[in-house]
Amino acid sequence: MYTQANYVQASQIFSNCMQLSNSYLSSELKLKVSGNILEAIADFVCICDNEGKLLYLNSAGRQLVGLSENEDITQLKITNFWSKKTLKIFADLGFSQALQTGFWQGETSLLKKDGEEIPVSLSLLLNCLNYGKIEGFSIIARDRRCQLKLEAEKHEIEAKNKQILTAIPDLIFRLNKEGIFLDYFPGSNKEDSFFPADIDIKGKKIEEVLSEDLTQWTRYYLEESLATGEVKQGELMLPGKECWQYYEARYIPGDREEVVVIIRDLTDRKRSEAAQRVAEAREREKALQLEQTLQQLQTTQYQLIQAEKLSSLGQMSAGIAHEINNPLTFISVNLSFVEKYLKDLLKLVEIYQQEYPEYSPAIKKCIEEIELDYLKKDLPSLMRSMEMGANRIRNIIKSMRNFSRLDEAEKKKVDLHDGLDSTLLILQHRLKAKSGFPGIKIIKEYGNLPLVECYAGLINQVFMNLLSNGIDSLEEYFQDNSLTGKKNQPTIRICTEKVGQRVRVKIIDNGLGIPLDKQKKIFEPCYTTKPIGKGTGMGLSISHSIVVDKHGGLLFCNSNPGQGSEFVVEIPQAK
Repeated sequence: MYTQANYVQASQIFSNCMQLSNSYLSSELKLKVSGNILEAIADFVCICDNEGKLLYLNSAGRQLVGLSENEDITQLKITNFWSKKTLKIFADLGFSQALQTGFWQGETSLLKKDGEEIPVSLSLLLNCLNYGKIEGFSIIARDRRCQLKLEAEKHEIEAKNKQILTAIPDLIFRLNKEGIFLDYFPGSNKEDSFFPADIDIKGKKIEEVLSEDLTQWTRYYLEESLATGEVKQGELMLPGKECWQYYEARYIPGDREEVVVIIRDLTDRKRSEAAQRVAEAREREKALQLEQTLQQLQTTQYQLIQAEKLSSLGQMSAGIAHEINNPLTFISVNLSFVEKYLKDLLKLVEIYQQEYPEYSPAIKKCIEEIELDYLKKDLPSLMRSMEMGANRIRNIIKSMRNFSRLDEAEKKKVDLHDGLDSTLLILQHRLKAKSGFPGIKIIKEYGNLPLVECYAGLINQVFMNLLSNGIDSLEEYFQDNSLTGKKNQPTIRICTEKVGQRVRVKIIDNGLGIPLDKQKKIFEPCYTTKPIGKGTGMGLSISHSIVVDKHGGLLFCNSNPGQGSEFVVEIPQAK
């Protein structure tokens, strides 16, 4: 596509050719050379005299205005092909400028023979003789219809593209490698804080428009995108009118050392995502609270069942103790009288033996039958055994009462050693040797403990659970025949001591031990390391609740598999 400079250059070449032909060639040769040159030009070329009559019109010119090759032009003037617009231009400007400079160029239109107006780029050149007299003028014109059509199509495409770009909510602009804004499309979302309001950024540098931090950020991605030829992407936050604005920036490298930047406002999406995360967190929290509540309900339900069982056991124990205690009291009281009566009777027998040494046959036979001498020796021993049995029953009844403590609903100062001893007495039957099991040795290492203010019945329940677990572990571990002779005797060691303002009770066994991965879970409700059917998984959970929640103490475990377990109970001492 030719510019106006191209037309000037072509006009000057045409003029030089004419001058050259006038200077050096014969008339016939001049016409031949000039004709060949002019016919080769694809633009409208005509030569006119001073009055505007056509002296010459090339083939391209004839075709442009609708004249045939053989049609006579000598009776035609150039004004026959000028529109009103062109006449006015030449009258007002064209000839006056040509008289001053020798030529004029501009955009106007020519008329075809049928009246159609054709837009053209036109150059006017004055033909002068050597002494300066104007002989005529020449006109070169180029058809601009294709050019105008292309320009119209280009403008239409640009308008459509601009319309599309304007409808896109994203902010779009172009930057060259120097960081100068080449284009700027604000998008349909006008309310953003990426660029200052009311400023024309086209042609400005990044530093003139953006803050220092944002300038550095933008230049970094611009250089990275141009250097790698890859699309670069980043996110940033900017302060808005009411809150922070979130943006995503994409830098797309072009083929002319420039980058197209697409800025997308992510604020609404970020807020939506944040709200969604908050909602999900709340739902998770609700689910967790529901799960915890359910576990608490299950634990409470089990504790209530256990408490009811313990209460029933306590009531039954108290009832049995009461029922046993009445005849036991009767027996214990009467034993002393029986012993006294027997002594008196034996004394009477001795007197009879001294006074009547000669026995009748019947008496002698009775003495032999009842083994009187053995009876006198064995009877006191029998009476002592009966007394010991009665005392043992009395101690068991006392331990049952101490363990249940049904009459103590409030905290009370108690001696923990009494609770431990009572629990051991109740579990005595499980400590004895039996087939395949050597029995359990109890080692008491009691320290000097102060009285402890606590719920005695609940603390005794903790001791019962811990000691029972220790016995279960020892029974399972030491019944393995393959280990016979390779182990020490099953042992439970009970240590008590005062630590600061707390009292500590340690129950240590040399049984199975607990794997490290399971130690963290043993105080959870319904978790057990025992085989199915041998444990509910609530004993340690209830014990932990009693010690920690009820008494503000500590309950923890130290254990190594194959080396036994140590359970430590710490509770505040009495104030």
